[in-house]
Amino acid sequence: MKIAIGPHESFDQIEIPDRNLVGVYGPSSAPEHDEKALLVRALEQPLGRPGLDDFIADAEDVVVLVNDPSRATPTPMALEHVWDAFGTRQ
Repeated sequence: MKIAIGPHESFDQIEIPDRNLVGVYGPSSAPEHDEKALLVRALEQPLGRPGLDDFIADAEDVVVLVNDPSRATPTPMALEHVWDAFGTRQ
């Protein structure tokens, strides 16, 4: 059996004899959600931490790190909200 390896089906394939294959497992699917609403809620009400506005309230200098582009993270959407939070500071 040919098995796709990597973040996309066309990334790379390997051949595994059927007698050696126990199973093919991947992440379970999640119900569809409004990504933007979830992101805003996570920034405003993170679990056990202050929201972004409170977190940066007294900051003089800020560094924003993002993960590499191979991950399925909505980085541009997140940065838009982070940038907006900086803009509301006085």
